[in-house]
Amino acid sequence: MRTALALTGLLFLVSACSDPEPAEPTPSASPSPQTEAPAEPPAETPRPAATLHEYSCADGLMFEVVIDDQEATLQVRDQRFDLHRQPSASGALYTDEHWSLFTKGERAILSAEDLTHDCDVRASRPVSAPGQVPDVTTSGEG
Repeated sequence: MRTALALTGLLFLVSACSDPEPAEPTPSASPSPQTEAPAEPPAETPRPAATLHEYSCADGLMFEVVIDDQEATLQVRDQRFDLHRQPSASGALYTDEHWSLFTKGERAILSAEDLTHDCDVRASRPVSAPGQVPDVTTSGEG
């Protein structure tokens, strides 16, 4: 009987020291790819490529300009001019060798040589491509 008790105690000790059965996997904080697809970021609303602004100036001059992030296509007196954005502390400044266009909110100042035109926006609308200025007839002195 002592041998049986000793053998039972020995088996108990051996079984206690052996590796336990593998535990069931614990659920992780992130879902597995098989169970749930990753969430896609919300789609951004595409911005228009550029915006067409129609301006009317205090002296009667009217002009249009298509503005994107770095360029402006000015149409004044049936002529087009490509202006490039310049650093500005406030508002936006576009220039070429003849023209300077400063815009801020609904206002614009258009300058060429010794003439300066103080202008207000009449209408604005998105256009699909920079430089897409419709052919218009402008009036006024410059």
